[in-house]
Amino acid sequence: MKRVMMCAVAAALLAANANAQFCASHSSYYDGKRYDFNITHPQLDETPSWTEDAESPPLSPRKAIALASACLSKLVPNAEKWRFAVLHLDPVGNKGKWIYVVEFHAPHPPGVFDGPVRTMNIVVLMNGNPVQPVISKYKLLGD
Repeated sequence: MKRVMMCAVAAALLAANANAQFCASHSSYYDGKRYDFNITHPQLDETPSWTEDAESPPLSPRKAIALASACLSKLVPNAEKWRFAVLHLDPVGNKGKWIYVVEFHAPHPPGVFDGPVRTMNIVVLMNGNPVQPVISKYKLLGD
């Protein structure tokens, strides 16, 4: 019984440590898959800060969109048919660190003009590195 309890405590500590290593996380769902864009503290530490006295962020918005588009092309088929929708600038932590979250909309299937828009959010760090997602299977309720 003691071994079982110790194993359970060890597993809980490992899980807590794994979750604590991420300072931000964004998820997208597409085609039966979940894409988790997890940002670690070391990754964020390697990025330039966007200081309050700087007018523009260290990475231009257009460059962030181009980098996210290149990342999207490695994740989904027919990425060239997806369209850029929204660019978010999100603060992470309290050290002047920011990230871009770039949203793309998938093309509608032929003959479909309504229903939910399928989206993919790609995270780009201020050093120009897109965050590589952890991809896992995702099953919707009722499937």
